[in-house]
Amino acid sequence: MAVVVTTRNPFGSEEKGLAMVATPEEVVFETTKAGLFIVEVGLERVRDLRSQRDEVDSASRNAAKAGVLTQWQRPEMYDKFFPRRSPLRADAIPSSDGPAGAFDRRSMYAVAFALLGAVLVGVGEFSAHFGLRHVRPLFGVFLGSCYQVLTLLVVLAIRGTWDPGDWRGAALFFLVGIFHPGAYFVALLNAIDRLGPARAITVRATSPVFAVALAVLFLAERPSVLVCLGLPMIVGAVMFLTKGGGGKGGRVRRADWLFAVSAAFFSGLAPVLIKAALRYGGDPVLGVLFTMMGGLTSIVIANSVLEGKTAGPFWVRRIPARAVLLFLPLGVLTGLAFITVFLALSLGTVSVVMPLLQSSPLIAILMSRTFLRSEERVDFRLILCAAAVVLGAALVTLGRA
Repeated sequence: MAVVVTTRNPFGSEEKGLAMVATPEEVVFETTKAGLFIVEVGLERVRDLRSQRDEVDSASRNAAKAGVLTQWQRPEMYDKFFPRRSPLRADAIPSSDGPAGAFDRRSMYAVAFALLGAVLVGVGEFSAHFGLRHVRPLFGVFLGSCYQVLTLLVVLAIRGTWDPGDWRGAALFFLVGIFHPGAYFVALLNAIDRLGPARAITVRATSPVFAVALAVLFLAERPSVLVCLGLPMIVGAVMFLTKGGGGKGGRVRRADWLFAVSAAFFSGLAPVLIKAALRYGGDPVLGVLFTMMGGLTSIVIANSVLEGKTAGPFWVRRIPARAVLLFLPLGVLTGLAFITVFLALSLGTVSVVMPLLQSSPLIAILMSRTFLRSEERVDFRLILCAAAVVLGAALVTLGRA
């Protein structure tokens, strides 16, 4: 938002020069004649436009984009003006009579996909506990990633669409996969193996803390009031949880919590990169496949380096057949969860999707209470801490919107 004064100089006798003065909404002076000119302009309208926010109906009031440059880059506003092609069929989402109704429908579907993703994540990650009884975490990560890729290939084959979009988006999706599910699953399955699924998944849900820390350090963001309320709630709940006993038979070391904290870090990093990759267009479901392939590639390299020292280049043969079946729910359910999360992010905003997705620890606690009564103690401390983490994560995410 500025008053622009510009000139075009002639480079030959056949060309004409040009002088122009323009405000954000109109050209107030323009001439091709030589001479000295004085133009009076005011800054009141410029300041007024800067103080506004660009909305869907701004064109009815202003002849230029209101707001500042950072607000123009908001992807949720871009989606209102130019709705992206949904990974679902165009007729799968009911139409509405106006822009407001269309946005409400998109928000409704975003909420539904986010809640479904929370259930799939909670059940899928909980199921890894049974496979870890028979195999080391690194082998379990490999099996889960293989099933994720197969799940995505089946979904894409059924849909019959293969639009990768901009190659930069595909490359960013692949990079996301190295961190999540690659490094994320390595840390999470080690945490589940040591702490039990309920506690590991609860600590993993503290990922908004790391998302805020990265934004403050590298993006110069200033935490809002809601963020300042949510962060102490999350940190206090985790500190209170780590001081208690429980876990797998009560045998919990302080160092074991580092795996869950590492999983939270990679989980907090992933949504920011996913949202950035989605801006390049293409098919979000195919983007999930690129993400899974990035994770599987990093996991194969990790297994080849670490397990290859003892098992040789054919380390896959050391995986028990029973474990191959037990990790099937982890790969299939989390693979489908990735699709639902990508769909939710393509239809709604991070501030709507991520608080709902962080409710997965409550699913894990319910599953542990039902199936692991003799292995993992689900007490009042754990339930209270999980509720505080979920609430704190919602406050942090809403505060950053």
